[in-house]
Amino acid sequence: MCKVYLCRDRNEKWRVRIVDILTKKKTNYFFASKQEAEAAMPRLQRSYRRPIGVPISDALAAYREHLATRGNRPGHPNRPRTIETTLGRLTKVFRSEILTGEMTPAIASAMWETYRVEKAVDTLMNTLAQAKTFFRWMTARGWLKHPDALKDIEVLGRRKKGKPQLTEDESKRLLECALVLGRSGDVGAIAAATALVLGMRTSEIADRIVRDLDAGGTKLRITSAKTAAGVRTMKVPAVLQPLLKALATGKQPSDNSSVP
Repeated sequence: MCKVYLCRDRNEKWRVRIVDILTKKKTNYFFASKQEAEAAMPRLQRSYRRPIGVPISDALAAYREHLATRGNRPGHPNRPRTIETTLGRLTKVFRSEILTGEMTPAIASAMWETYRVEKAVDTLMNTLAQAKTFFRWMTARGWLKHPDALKDIEVLGRRKKGKPQLTEDESKRLLECALVLGRSGDVGAIAAATALVLGMRTSEIADRIVRDLDAGGTKLRITSAKTAAGVRTMKVPAVLQPLLKALATGKQPSDNSSVP
């Protein structure tokens, strides 16, 4: 991409100046008359025209860095697990090495048709939403000629509502089994008991470090979450306290508490 300027030069000549937008390099062309200069300007501008966009793999790599350092909400970088999930899906959809500027609705639809085979409705809906966010990000950088390339793609079907829940009796049996295994040092069993008793997400349990177990093992701090409401401190029931204390024993404050 470039900018083209026409100006009167010394010695009764006319000058066409080309300024490369990316490199800032300036190149001058001189003509005997204004008419000759004006006639040459379109040709000169075409010769400096670059293809729009970048290879799709480069765009995905840049998007990964964006999510990790800034995030789509300024000041809220994404969690590593979220980034891996998002990029994993986008990479499976956009497997071509074409330039982002060459992404037309027809090409995007063909890629989607290949990706969607035997995928669950929830997965397709999530992936399409992530792809549209990715396209908005590329549009802001001037990397797309067709920002609406995904507009005709639809996901048919409904999301699953909720998951099967354990009954009260099933929950009691699971907890009893998890506590028995947990007392023998089974980290997975302790994680299951923690999820059942405290209602924590899997990622919240796996990401905990030793210093998050506070107040003599009676409180557990969640220091980061998807939403502000997810940042909280919970009371640890007496039944879990000895198991969590055992996991933290002999470790540094910054060690992951779930790793033996």
